Amino acid sequence: MRKQIIESAAYEVATQVRAVEDAIEGALAEIAELQGRMIRARSAFGIATATGHTAFEQLAETTMSLVHARGEMANCHISLKET
Repeated sequence: MRKQIIESAAYEVATQVRAVEDAIEGALAEIAELQGRMIRARSAFGIATATGHTAFEQLAETTMSLVHARGEMANCHISLKET
């Protein structure tokens, strides 16, 4: 009985870790799409590159934060697997 409880809990944790990893990767994919749309919109409107550059930098910082979070989740996954 105890073994089943432990296995069930481990499965639930592993499933949630994968869900979080997938969510982070989904967010990264959405950001990549947003960056492309921002570039195309600037070009379509014929406005200067400097227009909206601050927002573009902020988006790049957000991307790097998510990339870092992705790596940390991968490390968490490895730690949990070893545990």
